[in-house]
Amino acid sequence: MPQENIQRAVKRASDAGSLQSLLVEAYGPEGVGIVIEANTDNRNRAISELRSILKEFDLKVADPGSLMWSFEKIGDGYKAKFSPQVSSEAKERISSIKGALRKMGDVVEVYTSID
Repeated sequence: MPQENIQRAVKRASDAGSLQSLLVEAYGPEGVGIVIEANTDNRNRAISELRSILKEFDLKVADPGSLMWSFEKIGDGYKAKFSPQVSSEAKERISSIKGALRKMGDVVEVYTSID
C-alpha cells in the first residue's frame, strides 16, 4: 500500500470524528473480480464517487458478497484464490482502473483476481 494512502487515511481519521469502512465489489474486463477497500467520513459521497469511476471504465458493481468467495483475507488485505487467464489488453485496462481508483481520496486499496 502506498505511504501516501496511509498518511491520507491517518489525516482524515484525525480530522474527522469517525470513519466508516467500505468494501465494494465489481466485475472488471473479462470477468476479473475487483474488491475496493475504502475508509470515509461520508458513505454516500464515497459510494457515488466509486460508482462514477466504475461507470467511466464501464464496470459493473457486484452485489455485496458475490465476489468475496473468490478472495481470502490475509492479514489486512485480500488475495485472490483463483487467477483467471486474461488478455494483455485486459491487464492494461485493470492497471488503469486501479490507478484511477487509488487517486480517490477515500480508497485505501484495490484488490483484483489477477494480482
